[in-house]
Amino acid sequence: MRQLPELRQQFIQANNLLGAETLSERPLVGAGGDTYFTVSTAAVHIDLFDQIGHIGCRSFAGVQRTFSMDKYQGAGKYPLANPLELMASTFLFNERYAADCLAPTLRTALDVFRMDIRDIWFRVSGRNGIPSVLQLAGVAQDHVVISDRLKPLSLGSSRPGGEYIFLYARYRHGLVSLGAFGLIEYEQRFSMDSALFLDRVQFINEAASSPFESTLFLNTMPAVRLVLGASFKDEQLRLWAVSIRCLVALIGDGGQIGHRGSGHVIKNMVRSIAYTLAGAALPPHQVEHLTRAAVQDLLLLGMDLTTHTGRICEQLSEWIATYSIRIRRELQQSMHRILLPHLSPEEEQTLLSERGLRIDWIRGLREQAGLPVHHADHSSSLRNAAYPFEAEPPVPVDILR
Repeated sequence: MRQLPELRQQFIQANNLLGAETLSERPLVGAGGDTYFTVSTAAVHIDLFDQIGHIGCRSFAGVQRTFSMDKYQGAGKYPLANPLELMASTFLFNERYAADCLAPTLRTALDVFRMDIRDIWFRVSGRNGIPSVLQLAGVAQDHVVISDRLKPLSLGSSRPGGEYIFLYARYRHGLVSLGAFGLIEYEQRFSMDSALFLDRVQFINEAASSPFESTLFLNTMPAVRLVLGASFKDEQLRLWAVSIRCLVALIGDGGQIGHRGSGHVIKNMVRSIAYTLAGAALPPHQVEHLTRAAVQDLLLLGMDLTTHTGRICEQLSEWIATYSIRIRRELQQSMHRILLPHLSPEEEQTLLSERGLRIDWIRGLREQAGLPVHHADHSSSLRNAAYPFEAEPPVPVDILR
């Protein structure tokens, strides 16, 4: 069975054989670009797209660890709600025809992934002849789903834009989002950015039902079950596994807790797991066990944090203890307001802004007390909806429209 490091190496080598230059990998925090975290390969190599007019006909390939807090929403509830992923990217610049960008990039990726194009569906807009480009690249017409919900690709106000091509693999009971290609037209030439998730390819190749049953969480998931025990629900256990893995990676790459920017994001993640402890603290040896498990699993992503384990463990222990106690105090001071006979959405927002009490926490406490709860219609992302933990009957392709 191929492991993630081998898949990573094969992707780079296959693109090198086609003449691609190798892109260097950057840390998750403070790598520059337009974002707090490294959210994509393109974000930390955006200078290449700034030179699109005079870079010539060149290609690049790289594999980059990425972190996107948007994917933390639903963590534990959905298989693909995981902010920390490994992205494989190919950049092609200034080809004469759009299909000359797409065809070799797609063929190389699927060859490396050992996937059949007949198992892949493509979600695109109907703009700019993208469906025709896919057909020229060898994609069957009945595997192209045209959606009027897709927005154009934007790399920033001062850079040329384009169109997205999203890839979905039919797998088990749903459709796994593999990532996307971005096709850019500039001065009658075509360029492409691909962003494909090796983690998702890996759990499919392992025939696992989700990343949590694959080698991606081989050590972290059992460690979480051992430390937290049977009193936690499966969704909470998965939330802890995702969170610990992310926090260890972020601390290892220089992240710190704080009140703004990346520090604020890290603080919110710590608060999410600290809330589940209901004011209790984890003994240092249990935090160490979780940390060491995550460090082992992160080796698959190319992160060797073994020499930093002690430092990471100390910081995690302090943060979890601090926020577990703080959240318990905040809840005690606010419980009389949370358990009012009727609580409006505006009052929920006030508790969030004044006390930092998340709305899902507030509603969960009210449901436990048998009180009415305001249920807003917050639909999950298409990524999550297309591949839930279970679906009977299987998720239809029409969900991509």
